[in-house]
Amino acid sequence: MQNTSSIRRLAVAALIILGTLSPAAAQQKAAKADMTMVPGLARALMPGEIIGASDIAWVSWPTQQITQTIITDGDGLIGRAVRRPMPANVPVRFSDVQRPVLIKRGAIVTMIVKTPDMTLTTSGRAQENGGEGDLIRLTNTNSNRTVSGVVLSARDVMVSSSQETSRRVADLAPGH
Repeated sequence: MQNTSSIRRLAVAALIILGTLSPAAAQQKAAKADMTMVPGLARALMPGEIIGASDIAWVSWPTQQITQTIITDGDGLIGRAVRRPMPANVPVRFSDVQRPVLIKRGAIVTMIVKTPDMTLTTSGRAQENGGEGDLIRLTNTNSNRTVSGVVLSARDVMVSSSQETSRRVADLAPGH
């Protein structure tokens, strides 16, 4: 990429020397050549705020400063929650956003176990925050066993059925 920038600058310098391009126009052309449009925020957002389509503004940013940590797809921002205070008109990094938190650590939720023959539910306490689709740890409030499950909604977590299903089903049964 550095080599391409050097070639562009050399070409612009040659055009100035030949008199076909003014220095001011040359500076504008060189500046545009080294910039890339990336999604940023149209307004400042606070932690927990959800990014909507109207919150996205395309920002011209120096190409050399765009790394793999910067989100380059505007659609990838829609529906994400801001992790920290974010100013407007700067690129957004992957670490700046997250799935919206639906379940907060300590919340009582419904744990669901599904097998081909039945569905069982019981209550559990979330051991960590989680957004839709996140795998979180939970403690069964009846047995105090820790299990993992996938967040379905603000109240429901699907505990996976695997080779431990029979033990988990027994844990969920009343009186255990």
